Amino acid sequence: MKKKILLLLILVLTFILSFNGISTKANNGVLYKTYTEDHSHRLIPTQDAYIPIAIYTQFGDITLKNPEDIFIDEDESLYIADTGNKQILIIDKGYTNIRTIGKDVLIKPTGLFVDKDKNIYVADMEASLVYKFSPTGEVLFTYGKPTEPMFGTKTPYRPIKVTVDYRGNLYIISEGTYNGIIQLNSKGEFLGFFGANTSKVDLRTIIIKSIFPKNVYERFITVNPVTPTNITIDDQGRVYTVTRGTFGDAIKRHNISGVNKMRTDLNDTNAFNAISIGPIGNIYTVADDGYVREYDAEGNLLFLFGGKDERGYFKGLFNNPVAIASDKGFNLYVIDRAKSELHVFIRTDFAKLVHEAVALYQEGLYSESKEPWQLVLEANNMFDLAHKGIGLAYFKQEMYREALEEFRIAGYRQGYSDSFWELRNDWLMRNLSIILIIFASLYLFSVINRYTLKVHPIKSGIKYIKTQLNKYRISRELLFVTYVMKNPADAYYGIKREGKVSILSTLILCLVLYIEKIFAIYYTGFVFNYNDLYRVSLVKEAITLFAPLVLFICANYLVCAINDGEGKFTVVFKATIYSLMPLILFWPVVVILSNVLTLNEAFIYQAAMTVLYAYTGILLFIMIKEIHNYSLWETIKIILITAFTMIVMLVSYYLLNGLVQQVINFIIQIISEVGLRV
Repeated sequence: MKKKILLLLILVLTFILSFNGISTKANNGVLYKTYTEDHSHRLIPTQDAYIPIAIYTQFGDITLKNPEDIFIDEDESLYIADTGNKQILIIDKGYTNIRTIGKDVLIKPTGLFVDKDKNIYVADMEASLVYKFSPTGEVLFTYGKPTEPMFGTKTPYRPIKVTVDYRGNLYIISEGTYNGIIQLNSKGEFLGFFGANTSKVDLRTIIIKSIFPKNVYERFITVNPVTPTNITIDDQGRVYTVTRGTFGDAIKRHNISGVNKMRTDLNDTNAFNAISIGPIGNIYTVADDGYVREYDAEGNLLFLFGGKDERGYFKGLFNNPVAIASDKGFNLYVIDRAKSELHVFIRTDFAKLVHEAVALYQEGLYSESKEPWQLVLEANNMFDLAHKGIGLAYFKQEMYREALEEFRIAGYRQGYSDSFWELRNDWLMRNLSIILIIFASLYLFSVINRYTLKVHPIKSGIKYIKTQLNKYRISRELLFVTYVMKNPADAYYGIKREGKVSILSTLILCLVLYIEKIFAIYYTGFVFNYNDLYRVSLVKEAITLFAPLVLFICANYLVCAINDGEGKFTVVFKATIYSLMPLILFWPVVVILSNVLTLNEAFIYQAAMTVLYAYTGILLFIMIKEIHNYSLWETIKIILITAFTMIVMLVSYYLLNGLVQQVINFIIQIISEVGLRV
């Protein structure tokens, strides 16, 4: 009876799940979701771009064993570095003709490349050689460790990846070689190191190097550039590399001098394993996280898909993907070393549409790309690259208002600036005569007023308003800001000795400053506004504004208290806030001005903000000098000590915060352990 009830429950549960659609699959049945990026580098779900169609572990009677690399030639034949079997596997396009080379020669083939003449270059890490095989498998040449003095006798030579340009020059990644990619000519002569990564020093390293002598800190840290992980080359002879352990610039496109020409703010990862170039210059990568990433030639992330599957049950997911390649039809081939598998993907109609638009876009055919981009937006309105492409099409057609809106959605500031310049120029041309008439009328009115009425209505109005406001104490305290800017030394004396301002007026100014910051976040001109408005937190903005102020006030008061400073804490607080008057008075003006400027006038916006910050800094300097009654050199010394104290307080906070978190976690673990045992 119990077995029948259990069976009935299983059937009912299966029926419910089948109708509820509880699954991790995407709409077309694949076990992963596909993403693209918006202009803020946020991942946005999109239609599936590639679908897995097959997994190969065996070709003919040959079973793959820990393969490391793959290459597809112009005839779309597959070349697989079958590392565990110590051979190169060659499969023709129809998978009918399968052969091997290097069976009795190779020890550990980890990288390969095939040139236009079908010669096969194989990097063998264990043999410390790069082999050049003929199409039929004969060894034509071996590239051993360079003997030139410039290479160095102690420089390691363990080739793991190789690529070759149209001149026959080899680019070799060697394990443990930090000087860059090893470049050899076709005869094996050393040409130099190419495209070296730069050393990156973190704060921990800086602190250790500043405290300990060289012979001590070298035992703890080594500051060497990271060796590139993988390498490829495109049809134009440009070398691409990926490097594990770096962010933003993990993908590099090197020019002939080895200088990176790829943007350094890519939506990437620090775990790239492989890179390949597609038919339209698109960049494919695969990483330890199991994800395949496709970028266009400019570095925009088109698609991200895949994921981890450590057990090896699911098609399209990986355990340890180490190589990727694509054929002329945009089919993808991914090698999973741990599972000894070759995964094959085909692109969807949506990806085909995106590739069509990208190809036209990259060729500068913006008008022609408009239609496919519009079809892309019909499928996914959040595909920002499509908005950018349509904006460029509108701009080319001189439809600047439409282009402006598309560029704003796409977050493309240069295009937005160019479109706004055209619209602004058109408006000025149409209204220039009216503007000149208005200015001429105002000038004529001022001249007539000067010689007849001898009364300036604007000045008279301001004077009247100021007289009325001075009747109230809080108004007088708030208007005191103008005196701080005109005569700061006397103003600080008034704050210190005469009580010219109160805590209430100071708090009101703090509130005004906070409101202005929020105003600046939302209303700064688009071309100068890099805030992510969808992620703005009013609490976070308040903390980022007032935390540095509180830290400065506390640090300055404490330092001055032990250095014969005369300022009380409340006085330092009030004087510091009143020193921010340039920002409080003119920040909104600069924000409004930013809405009528383009990138061509960016220097105006930047100069205005620089003047405000510089003026505020000068007022803070005078404030410390006058409030605490210091000399010039004493003030400089106090400012430096205050800055150091702020750093110490910050470091102490982070250390204490980390310690408290560890204590809390320790207590939680004890409680959990006790609960389990009880």
